[in-house]
Amino acid sequence: MSGALGPRNTEVRWLRSLLRDPELRRTEQRCVLEGPRPILGALDRSAQLETLFLGPGADRAFAPLVERISIAGTEIIQLKDDAIERISTTRSPQPILALAALPAPATSLAKLTGGGTLVVTIGINDPGNLGTILRSAEASGAAAVMSCGSAVDLFNPKVVRSSAGAIFGIPVLEIEDSVAAMKSLTPEWNRVGAYVNDGERYDTIDLHSRSAVVFGNEAHGLPRSLEPHIDQRMTIPLAGWAESLNVAMAVSVVCFEAARQRNQNRIKP
Repeated sequence: MSGALGPRNTEVRWLRSLLRDPELRRTEQRCVLEGPRPILGALDRSAQLETLFLGPGADRAFAPLVERISIAGTEIIQLKDDAIERISTTRSPQPILALAALPAPATSLAKLTGGGTLVVTIGINDPGNLGTILRSAEASGAAAVMSCGSAVDLFNPKVVRSSAGAIFGIPVLEIEDSVAAMKSLTPEWNRVGAYVNDGERYDTIDLHSRSAVVFGNEAHGLPRSLEPHIDQRMTIPLAGWAESLNVAMAVSVVCFEAARQRNQNRIKP
């Protein structure tokens, strides 16, 4: 492919580093979107795409997407096959990448509008879980996601892919100190903690008003240090021998129950 960038090109090496180094992403305020789905999701949410990178045959395989980006005036650069393989973090890389500006972070709960649920996560380590949480929160109409504690980087490539564009669509606040985060929610938000046992059924708790639902780490759940800052304990009852739900699945269940309650409240005479 004439004029296409190879694996030793400086820009190719920079893209590879950007996908693997969270500090570089923060410094550059950019991330790389891998594959057509995250790129389309970002476009649908008016994300700022700076450059589109195409491997051999991508202009034909993804013609509608490439045309849409081309019409917007975004720069398009061709890559060789081995350059795509060098950059990508996936086992079977697709020959289309995009460089995007990081969305502006949410800075204050006071700026959130509407009455949707606030999803609070404490120390989520798995990038697939965090991405799915963002996707479910946005799809259910949640107000925002607050990521607390020592968690996976918000723009980890798998988080970005798993969110299917939601990372560009829902406000996200990042607060390192979990206790400080919980204290900041009073008195406006009812803080509902998710526990495996000994809580009220999730579908009997009032979630349609300003409720902050709090979910803990995949392995350890909510830390004891947060218990004094939880207003209600919530449990999702399970059948069979399952001990607990995956945290991303639990968030999805609760978020859509909150959406059901909000919709039901709207149609009451």
